[in-house]
Amino acid sequence: MLCNSQRGWRHFCYYLDVKPTLAITIFSLMLVACSNLSTPSSHPHVGILMYGDSRHPQIEGFIQGMENLGYVQDENIRFTILNTNSHREQLDPMAESLQLKTPDLLVAAGGLEAEALKLAVSENEIPVVVLYASAIVQRGLIQHRLKPGWNVTGVDSLNTELTGKRLSLMHDLIPDARDVLVLYTPDIVPSALEIKLAQEMADKLGLKLHKTEVFKPETIHQVMASEQAHEFDVVFTTSTAVVNHAMLDIILPHALQLGIPVFTHSSTMVESGAYASYGSSAYEMGKQASRLAVKILHGTPPSSIPFETPDRFVYALNEGTRIKLQLTLNDVARAQINTRID
Repeated sequence: MLCNSQRGWRHFCYYLDVKPTLAITIFSLMLVACSNLSTPSSHPHVGILMYGDSRHPQIEGFIQGMENLGYVQDENIRFTILNTNSHREQLDPMAESLQLKTPDLLVAAGGLEAEALKLAVSENEIPVVVLYASAIVQRGLIQHRLKPGWNVTGVDSLNTELTGKRLSLMHDLIPDARDVLVLYTPDIVPSALEIKLAQEMADKLGLKLHKTEVFKPETIHQVMASEQAHEFDVVFTTSTAVVNHAMLDIILPHALQLGIPVFTHSSTMVESGAYASYGSSAYEMGKQASRLAVKILHGTPPSSIPFETPDRFVYALNEGTRIKLQLTLNDVARAQINTRID
């Protein structure tokens, strides 16, 4: 209350019953303290943890968003980025390494990174912002979007909750498809939940899901290169880091060679050749999370900032892939798609 007081220093002096010179000193110190509550350090240090290169879109969006809000890399903010290069076992050691650097803020590029940072900061108060994660309550990352239970906030992608809708849109887009290859990682909670939701929707639509567990890129390569791969009508992916990492080098090249469309959750993957996707933009969620980061740097506790959901969802289709695979776009799908990529 005293930080916002309009009393003159003489009234302040009288209130504390001290000498004027001492009152001025106390009052000046209080002003400095109050200023520190709302003003970030001149060059804050932000530590970013990323599982692999598939996380680049949300990190690029985050850094661009920070720049739009006045924080320019190497001018008035410093970023330290640690990348496990898709080595999951390195997440915990790298999270520990980042927090030992005592940054002003830690950033998790995805859900796996958020889990690692939660363990690393359990004994200190370094705030954490999550750029992109799904099933955040079910996986035990937070207790509730409004009250996370620890020093964290961020953006919930809702990718898990949208699984059924995604499969339904795929059915509208490719109505003749019946045999659907689904790649998932059972020990990653969102992926396991998505396979359950996909099966429920598949039963309603009369689709046959060929559910295939994948734990590393080599497994995905074996699946996509197998003789059985010719029997699938479409590849449907869950939002798991292992699958995301294998998309460019393994899944898309094999699928295009086999003439099989890929329906996924990320428009970034559609830009790289997947046929279609429905979900939130990783880049846009990164930008969205930058607003939360700035609030924290200005003194707002992350636990008081509710987790947000994406500002919008994108149903994207790659027109070039459609032509290459000689697929016909029906009127129902045409009305649903809101983003065309040439």
